[in-house]
Amino acid sequence: MFALRSTAVLRRTSLTLRLSSTKANVHSPIGVAPPSSRSTLWQKYKHYLETYPLTTKCLTSAGIAGTGDVLCQAAFESKPFNVQRFATFTALGGVFIAPTLHVWYGFLNRVVSGTAVTAVATRLVLDQFVFAPTFLASFFGVLLVVSPNSGKIVYATDFVGRPCVIKERVIKTYRLRQLDKKLSHRRLVQEARCNFKCRKSGVDTPCIFLIDEAKGRLYMERIHGLSIKQFLFDTYDESSGTYSAVALEVCYQIGVAIARMHDADIVHGDLTTSNLMKKADSTSIVPSLPEHPRALRTVGSVQIVLVEPTKFYQVAEILRAYKAKSRRSDAIFHKLYQVRSRGRKRTMVG
Repeated sequence: MFALRSTAVLRRTSLTLRLSSTKANVHSPIGVAPPSSRSTLWQKYKHYLETYPLTTKCLTSAGIAGTGDVLCQAAFESKPFNVQRFATFTALGGVFIAPTLHVWYGFLNRVVSGTAVTAVATRLVLDQFVFAPTFLASFFGVLLVVSPNSGKIVYATDFVGRPCVIKERVIKTYRLRQLDKKLSHRRLVQEARCNFKCRKSGVDTPCIFLIDEAKGRLYMERIHGLSIKQFLFDTYDESSGTYSAVALEVCYQIGVAIARMHDADIVHGDLTTSNLMKKADSTSIVPSLPEHPRALRTVGSVQIVLVEPTKFYQVAEILRAYKAKSRRSDAIFHKLYQVRSRGRKRTMVG
């Protein structure tokens, strides 16, 4: 009996020692691998996600949206990095996407109940047929509002079998509805008249197929080509720091087109390299449609072409063509000199 009790005591002592040694090993850093930095970061992220769920989701969504835009621009865009576009998508990810998803899935967790199969099916139906269309429409609507635009939506289609572009004016909700309707109609008519006047003067503007005054739409010819900004970017030789001879000819045609517009008493008002197009396989220049016709008085307008001299090195060729083709170039350049002497128009050509 004594032997049995001694054996039991020894077993209990051995078990106690093993447990104590195990606890010591757990608390002791000797022989135990430290947690990896990756797992530590993940634990911290989970902690912040539980403590500050909405803020953490907003920051995460902003980071994902911004990173996705950076990768897309690097992979698919040949133009320089667009900081404004990156900032727009990052902001939308943080202030729109994350809060919307947070509220929606919180609502689903409170409302949807039942068995696992029923709950999954219900959530799937609500996601695909209720939330997804509403979310996409809202997202692109917000993107349209915050993106820089001139109050128009432009999309491509076909008109009686011909390539066509539809330019539709956006309703500006911050204005009185009657005033907005009146201004939009007036600008639509002005744009069409300016286009006809430019074509009559020899400027290669898109042909207008149809004017829908009720919906504020212009159906016009679709031009296949590049913007002058993109064309100059593509033809620039970084090794020599010069442009090709074709670029010089294109600049001359720009000056000719501007001279013809001004001789027809039409001032574009926003004639940048982004609003000029070069037709494919041609040096013909197609300006965007001007909307504000006004008399080009010799003592009034000095708007020749609004381009950045630091980015557009063929300005001299444009001015040479303008002087050669415009009937009132002397008076206009004299007025331009007077205005520049007062400290204005120094960062522009006119």
